[in-house]
Amino acid sequence: MMTSRMRVVYFAFAAMALCSSSDGASPAAVSLTEAGETLQTRYTGMLSALKTEIGNAVPAVDDQKRAAFLAAREGVKKATAEVGAAQQRLDKIQAARALVDHANGKWIGGARKAIAQAQEALKKATTDVEREAANKAIAKGEDGLQAGLKALEERQAALDVVMVDEAKNLQASKDACAALDEAEANELKAAKAILADLGSILSSDTLDAKLVTCAVLVNATPKGLAEFAQQDRADEGYARRWRGKRR
Repeated sequence: MMTSRMRVVYFAFAAMALCSSSDGASPAAVSLTEAGETLQTRYTGMLSALKTEIGNAVPAVDDQKRAAFLAAREGVKKATAEVGAAQQRLDKIQAARALVDHANGKWIGGARKAIAQAQEALKKATTDVEREAANKAIAKGEDGLQAGLKALEERQAALDVVMVDEAKNLQASKDACAALDEAEANELKAAKAILADLGSILSSDTLDAKLVTCAVLVNATPKGLAEFAQQDRADEGYARRWRGKRR
């Protein structure tokens, strides 16, 4: 069942589509095969038919409300990108910390454990072969320990560099998430402004499936969906099932 927020946004998308003369075609990015061109034509026809059908139920959109909704949508996109960028900076710190922990634990700790085991084996050795094997194990462990200590020094230095901005990055992430919440609230407000006069249409689920299909076609574009569906039979089957579920 579609939530009220989803219905508001989908109705707004549909209403926006009705104001556009474009069929949603996107600039060429991937060459369409013959099957892909057929699919694009099919999806374009679906969008055109949906514009006509929904247009009979949805009134024309006020230009100012339309501009406000578009601006709000861009605000959500920008805020989403900022959240992602902020998270990437935090992930970089976490990755650097994980490398330090690895050097301290598995690398250095493992080398020291191997040395201790080899030293114990040396104490218990009763033959030259056993002593030689134990000494080789000790040497190998010591080489590993030195490599681990060197790696730890390098990794700690790298962590120290990114840790300088940890507090700032944490705050930036918090601010970005708050900005996204605000942007989504603005988007919903702008969508509701477009739909303020729809009354019973908004509360009904009669057009839900068509609104979802229209929103997907507008956002992904017929060409984009065709590019996806032409990749292989599995994708075409998915796209076919998607079309069927929303009829």
